[in-house]
Amino acid sequence: LAGIDNSIKVYDLNNNVKINYFNGHQSNVTSLSFVSSFDTIASVGLDNNMHYWLLNDTTQKKAIKVIKNQMVIIDKTISATIPLSIGGNMLTMFLLGKSFFLKNYEVLNTLAISKDKKYLATGGGGWRGISSIAFPRSFPIYIYNNVTQKREFKLYGHYYKIKSLSFNHTGEFLASTAKNDQYLKIWNLKTKKLVDIYYCSYNFINSIEYNPVNDTLAITNGLNVYLFDTKKDTAIILSQGRAPLKFNNDG
Repeated sequence: LAGIDNSIKVYDLNNNVKINYFNGHQSNVTSLSFVSSFDTIASVGLDNNMHYWLLNDTTQKKAIKVIKNQMVIIDKTISATIPLSIGGNMLTMFLLGKSFFLKNYEVLNTLAISKDKKYLATGGGGWRGISSIAFPRSFPIYIYNNVTQKREFKLYGHYYKIKSLSFNHTGEFLASTAKNDQYLKIWNLKTKKLVDIYYCSYNFINSIEYNPVNDTLAITNGLNVYLFDTKKDTAIILSQGRAPLKFNNDG
């Protein structure tokens, strides 16, 4: 478990004891998951970093791998050069410079693990400057190989902060949605292309989760939980409910 104290705690549920404590993130931990059946977990946070940890190594002081996603600077650069009045431009340059050098505005908000534990998907959001009106930013979804612990590719996800990700049961498809977004996107990871876009007319999509045995998606808009069959393009209301959503192992 993890939260706003930037730390991760690992418990043995059989013995009701804490077996490890990790404290490597510089900001809130937003999502974490087991990435192997035995000894490794991954975590992402508002510090824009992803960490791999050895679960049972109580002597471990640092993550076995820290992946730092670089800040996107093009918005800041363009915005800083927009011609304003002399006083306004000086103030703009000061504020942008201060935020650029003293704070990382790129964040990672969520991660998902494929059923075979081989792949990890993560994404987040970042600074949206004045230039985004003319040049909208697409926040990416990063795909990592958990075996090599290296990034394989990225998808140009949404124009809003990535909110929820889920692999289908075969690992061939990835579903994604974003904060304050009514669109659900389905990606083919073999071709690395977008294959379907679905629009939710009644509210923003808060959370999504693929069934582990078929291509049914559970979706919530913050009010109700829906079961959506991507093969038949049909949805039914299951119950009232909000995020997060999880299936048990047999679906």
